[in-house]
Amino acid sequence: MERVADDRRQKHRRRSKRRRENPGSRDNRILRALEPLSWLRRSERALLHHFVTEASCIVISSQHGQRLFCNTIVPLALQTPSLLYATLAYSAAQQAGLRRTTATPDTSISRYVGMSLLAFQNELPRRACSNKASLLAASLMLCLVSVSSGDVQPRSWRVHAEGAKALLASIHVSGPTSSMGVSAELEAIITFLSRWYLSLESLTAITTSGLVTGQCVTQDATLGTISEPGQLALNACDNYFGFPTRLALLFREIGASAWERRQQLSAVPLGATSFLTQTDFDLVADDFHKKLTEIYHEVVCSPVGINFYPGVREALSESEVRDFTASTEA
Repeated sequence: MERVADDRRQKHRRRSKRRRENPGSRDNRILRALEPLSWLRRSERALLHHFVTEASCIVISSQHGQRLFCNTIVPLALQTPSLLYATLAYSAAQQAGLRRTTATPDTSISRYVGMSLLAFQNELPRRACSNKASLLAASLMLCLVSVSSGDVQPRSWRVHAEGAKALLASIHVSGPTSSMGVSAELEAIITFLSRWYLSLESLTAITTSGLVTGQCVTQDATLGTISEPGQLALNACDNYFGFPTRLALLFREIGASAWERRQQLSAVPLGATSFLTQTDFDLVADDFHKKLTEIYHEVVCSPVGINFYPGVREALSESEVRDFTASTEA
């Protein structure tokens, strides 16, 4: 996770330079909306401004996705203290990462995280679906803060990810959101947060401390937990996070199998007989390679080009489509 964050930070610096050279290329409506927020401190408005213009580039790869991301997160944050403080903490962490020459730790990060967690506890008893969605966004943002700030407790991001998973499950426990009487806007937000969670989980799953259970979840079970049937297009490229949904699910399976293998090596005494043999793991690895090859040919080598969620392709430039293709191919 830390290595992924560093790679994205490097890309962010390059994009920031291009953006300063071409300031008219960004949608500034959300920035103008931040100006009248007199109830926020000037430093907090500056952090939100940095989040919209700079820090969001670390999370989302395309400008199209960044606009959608900010237009979703910022309005929610202005209504939900836990998400607001988590967003400020993430922005502060990114600023601190850009000026690593200083020897003085940025205490504002831990202060905002503490304020977010306190607000989170106060907001948790509210059972409205809209409140759960805001808390889900706060949990995901706190997970990013833990990764970006180089938290001394390497598993703290996993705690936030597990909290997000529980909130997501509680949202869907009553059935599809379309049958819960929620607005189309809220349903779209929940779908976005589901995809954000899947992206985070797929990346954490392939780290050595990513999974705590080691249980391989089947595709049907995973889809049932994180999204509704039909909302998660397996063969579509995620326009927020830059890779096909099927690839994210495959990362989850690879991480779970690697966890099981590590557990077996550490728990089985020398000379003892294991329930799973090396041949079993070799077969699983061959199956993963086969699935990865299938995804590559279906997504990258398709004669009709890369597939997106409905309505996304029309909003992307040809340059962005090429970037998504290159990202998926890599």
